[in-house]
Amino acid sequence: MTTYTNITLFGTTQDELVTYCEVSAITAYISPTLDDITVIYPPLVGEPLWQLAEAVSLRLNCSALAVAVADDAQLVYRLYVGGRMTDEYSSRYGQTPLGGNPQVLAEAFDAAEEVDAVRAALLRDTLLASERHYEIADALILPLMMVDIGFEYLEDGEKPRGVDDHDDVVFVGEMAFDDSTPLDDYPDDEEPV
Repeated sequence: MTTYTNITLFGTTQDELVTYCEVSAITAYISPTLDDITVIYPPLVGEPLWQLAEAVSLRLNCSALAVAVADDAQLVYRLYVGGRMTDEYSSRYGQTPLGGNPQVLAEAFDAAEEVDAVRAALLRDTLLASERHYEIADALILPLMMVDIGFEYLEDGEKPRGVDDHDDVVFVGEMAFDDSTPLDDYPDDEEPV
């Protein structure tokens, strides 16, 4: 089953994100910038993922959509604009989605005219989490380099959709994580910020 996390950013570049991550000692892969969209793929889940999205959004004054997909059964997102959480959403396969403001989400990615398509993607029934993520990105008319991919997939040599060469994705950090060790098993001084 598909499990991944990433943060889609509007209004910043790969170079700015690389610099931010290097200065902040953040381990992550960073996509090339396509159509004003850049994706950061950190090895983070839960609160650390949300905190990173908030910090990047504040520091780089951009929109940051942090997404977590768990076992292709649940998709959760939080949207930060200028460091402030402006929207959140959760969907679980077979259940009614909670939250999600299509107007706020569309405006954060300069796609206000796509509100109806975003609403449909947020509310559509019986989608796997990665399918819903695809539909949200497609409704926002975003490059699809954030769907079905996260840190672990990039570590295994996969590349994001629409990115021609894996080498265009930049790795920042000194530590690669072993798939067999959960993040919370790392000592505090080794856990990413």
